Amino acid sequence: MIVVADASPMISLAAIGQLDLIRLLYEQITIPSAVYREITSGGAAQPGVEEIEQARWLSERPLSSYTLMNALQLDLGQGEAEAIALAVESEAGLLLMDERRGRRAASRLGVPVVGVLGFL
Repeated sequence: MIVVADASPMISLAAIGQLDLIRLLYEQITIPSAVYREITSGGAAQPGVEEIEQARWLSERPLSSYTLMNALQLDLGQGEAEAIALAVESEAGLLLMDERRGRRAASRLGVPVVGVLGFL
């Protein structure tokens, strides 16, 4: 099953030292390029930067088409919009996202979505 993640679940779990829970539950996670940049742009002070950069169970994947992402960005941030667009494009079985507006948008598009509390 393809699992796409937004930044917030990754950062939240990294902040409490539990990022590995995602790997234990889903084995392989895909994140869009915007989410990778969002997580790592804060430098070493950002929770999870080192773990994300070294995680072999995590793959960064760019979008093939930006049409859906551009439409979603009217209401969402770039990371959320790109994560939803990647989930749709890759026919993901699950999207990990905490933001309520993003979760609603993903659900409207038929993408199964769960937040950190949902998979804990």
